[in-house]
Amino acid sequence: MYMNVAVNGLLLRSENSGVEQTILGLLRQLARLSRTGDQLRLTLILGKNHLSAPAIGTSPPIEIIEAGIDPQKRLLRIAWENMILPLKMKRRGVDLYHSPGYVLPLLSFVPSVVTVHDTIALQFPGWCKPSNAIYYRWFLPQAVKRAVRIIAVSETVKADLVSRFEISKEKISVVYPGIDAAFKPVGDKQTLAAVRSRYGLPERFVLFVGNIEPKKNVTRLLEAFSRVKAGARPDLGLVITGRKGWKYRDVFEAAMKPALREAVLFTGYCPREDLPSLYSMADLFAFPSLYEGFGIPPLEAMACRTPVLASDRGALPETTGGCALLVDPESVEAIAEGMVRLLSDDELRTDFVERGVKWAGRFTWERAAAETIRVYEQALVETRRLTGRRRSECWPPEQ
Repeated sequence: MYMNVAVNGLLLRSENSGVEQTILGLLRQLARLSRTGDQLRLTLILGKNHLSAPAIGTSPPIEIIEAGIDPQKRLLRIAWENMILPLKMKRRGVDLYHSPGYVLPLLSFVPSVVTVHDTIALQFPGWCKPSNAIYYRWFLPQAVKRAVRIIAVSETVKADLVSRFEISKEKISVVYPGIDAAFKPVGDKQTLAAVRSRYGLPERFVLFVGNIEPKKNVTRLLEAFSRVKAGARPDLGLVITGRKGWKYRDVFEAAMKPALREAVLFTGYCPREDLPSLYSMADLFAFPSLYEGFGIPPLEAMACRTPVLASDRGALPETTGGCALLVDPESVEAIAEGMVRLLSDDELRTDFVERGVKWAGRFTWERAAAETIRVYEQALVETRRLTGRRRSECWPPEQ
C-alpha cells in the first residue's frame, strides 16, 4: 500500500532525551525507508531552522512542512498545530498524520495515528509540571478519542489507556521503541580514557541517566548510595547524567551533604556519542524511577553489558524482561541492598549481563519502524472501510 504520511517532529530539540529520543530514532528509520522503498512517502513536520534535520536525514524524496516558529514555545506550537498544520497537510495531499507525542489537532482533514508514551499527567499529576498536567489532561483524551489507531509504547501503557478511557484494546497497537545501534560495549582504551577525562569520572561508579525530576526518584538513590558507600564500598562514586528537569533543587541539596559531596558527580546533559562509554565504564546502572511508560536507559545499559538495577513499578518489569534486579523504588533500604548485591555477587552480575545484552538486542528501530508502518496501513484500511471519505471532509466524520 502506497501512502503519504506526515509525522510530527516538533518536539525535537538540540538536546533530546526520553520521548524526544524515541521520536528521533523512529524518524531516522522512517526516513531511510522512505528514501529506499516505494511504499512510504514521508512528510516531516519540523520547527524553524530544522535543528534535527541533519540527525534525521531529510534528503529527497522526503518533504518538509516547516512550522516557521520556535516549537519550544508551547502556546505558539499549540496554535500552529491546531490552526495551520491541518490546512498544510490538506494542500500537500497527505493520506495520514502521525503524532508521536501524545496530542492531535482538534480539527483535521486527514485521519490520524497518535503515540502515547505514558499517562503520568493523568495518573500522577504531582509528578508533572502543573502546565504539563493541565495540557495533557485536556489534549490527551481528545487525541485518544479522535485517533483512528493508537500506538502505545508498552503493554503497561495500553492497559492504562483501556482502563482510563474505556476504549477497545483492539484500537491500540503496542510498538516498543528501539535503541540505537551505537549502544554496545566500548573497548577502545583511548576512547574510554578521553570520556573519563572529559567528565572527570571516578575509577569505580554507579551510573544514573535521566532528567532530574521528581518521578526519577534521584533523592532516594542518593540516600541509598550513601548507605552503600558508608558500608562495604567507600571507594565508589555516583555519576548522575541528565539535564535539569523541574523540582531538582532537593536533589542537589541532598548531594551536598558531607558524606556525598566528594562522591557524587553531575555531568549535565551528555551527548549521545559519549553515553556508550559511560555505560561501559560503570560498575552498575541504577534506575529506581517511580514510573515509566517504557524506559530506554536500562536497555541501553544492558546493550553495553552493564548490570542493571531498576524499579519494579510501571513498565520497567516489562521493559527489562527479567534481566535486571528489580527493587521497590520507595524503599531506600531495598535500593541500597540491591546495589550491594549487584556490586558484590559476581555470579548474579554475569547472569544479568549475559541475558541483558541478548534481551536488549531485540529492541531495534528497524523492527519499530516496520511495526509502525503496519499501524499506518491498518489506520488507512479502517478509515476507508468506515467512511469512504473524500479529502474535503474533516476527520473524524460525524457519527
